[in-house]
Amino acid sequence: MSNSSAARVEKRELWQSRIEDWQASELNQSAYCRQHGLALPQFQYWKRRFSEPAPSRGLRLVPIKAEPGSSSLNPEGRGIIRLHAHGYMLEIEPGSDVTLLAAVLDVLGGR
Repeated sequence: MSNSSAARVEKRELWQSRIEDWQASELNQSAYCRQHGLALPQFQYWKRRFSEPAPSRGLRLVPIKAEPGSSSLNPEGRGIIRLHAHGYMLEIEPGSDVTLLAAVLDVLGGR
């Protein structure tokens, strides 16, 4: 991962932590930002980003065509999807965390 990608992930994790901390507090957004020295508009930007459903952030579903004999199975006998994106090959098992997958693709797309 490049330095800029690592910095982007670190910044995202920092803001995710701040939003979770605010949600656990009994403070409104303004009071939380004042108490922690944060700019309210920046806080609201990140809150909005984390609350948006994945499709509104530019993700879309695409059909996948399986070729006969090309499927791999995990130990439970369920199919694994191999996704080639941005020069990487990702193996995605059924039940994978789609939010994490979206975050990984965001990072890979901006490398």
